[in-house]
Amino acid sequence: MELSVQSIDINVGKHKVVLNNQDARELGVMAGDRVRLRDHGYLTAIVDTTDDMISQGTMGAYHEVMEHIGGTGTIEITPATKPASVRTI
Repeated sequence: MELSVQSIDINVGKHKVVLNNQDARELGVMAGDRVRLRDHGYLTAIVDTTDDMISQGTMGAYHEVMEHIGGTGTIEITPATKPASVRTI
């Protein structure tokens, strides 16, 4: 899924993004899941979801993610595979 990028200028200490609940459902991810962001390379980020902070078709990117992807525009986002340790638990 390709989404436009909205900067959220807050340091959270990890790579996190915020998706609109509808976009998250379409991707098959929930809050706490991981997604892969493809720009010039790949970055894995943890998902937060919202109904009103981020509009549909947009991905909110916290400061740490923005440092890696460079800026606004659009980005390809896909669900990341779950770590083997999650399946074991």
